[in-house]
Order: sequence, then structure tokens, then C-alpha cells
Amino acid sequence: MATKSDNRKFACITIFMDLTRFDEDEFNVRQWVNDTLRAHQQTPSVSSSQSSTTATPLNIEMYTSTVIVKLQVLITDLSSYLEKGCEQAIKRIPSALLEIDRMTQLATQLSLQIHALLIKLNTVRFQYE
Repeated sequence: MATKSDNRKFACITIFMDLTRFDEDEFNVRQWVNDTLRAHQQTPSVSSSQSSTTATPLNIEMYTSTVIVKLQVLITDLSSYLEKGCEQAIKRIPSALLEIDRMTQLATQLSLQIHALLIKLNTVRFQYE
């Protein structure tokens, strides 16, 4: 038994967004939004009953909400990625400090050995002069 909600058709909207512009130093949000919406308006409609290239206000509203949801998902993914990276970096700090301490001790030992070797070389040089 089909209900009224079963007969609704949902539009599948494919979104191609240029996210590389977010990396620009002088990124203009308003320009990006306008360009994204303009690109959608210039895309031909895929509906069988409508083959014109004009976007209806409902299509623009659906597209805009889809873009917003997609951006929110990307932000959530990016936030999660950064949080995991920060957690890993924080967990590595103690072992990194231990490694730095070990390398400092090795450098000090090497410096003392080189100094002792230079003293021996000077002693040998003065003996044979």
C-alpha cells in the first residue's frame, strides 16, 4: 500500500565545487558562493519534464542546501582529521623529548671524545717535533 510520501520524487543533485579557492590568501566567500550558484544555474536541468537551462527557485534552494550540507560534512571531516593529528602529535611529545635528551647526551659524549682525541694528537705531534 503506497502512501502519499512514497510517491514523492527526490532530485539527485550532483555538486562539483572548486574547493581549491579556499586555500587562496585573499579568498572571497561571497564571490565563491555566487560563482557556485551561477555554475548551477548554467547547468541544464536533468528533469524529463523540463529541458531548459533555467533553474527554478526551488532547484536553487535545494542546490544551496545541498552545498551547505556538503560543506558541513567536509568541515566535520577536516575537523576530525586535524583533531586526530593533534592527538597523535601530543602523544609523540614525550618520546620525542626522550629522543632529544638521548641525542644531546650522545653529542656531548662525542664532543668529549673528539676533544680527548685532539689532546692525544697534539701530544703525539709535540713528541715527534
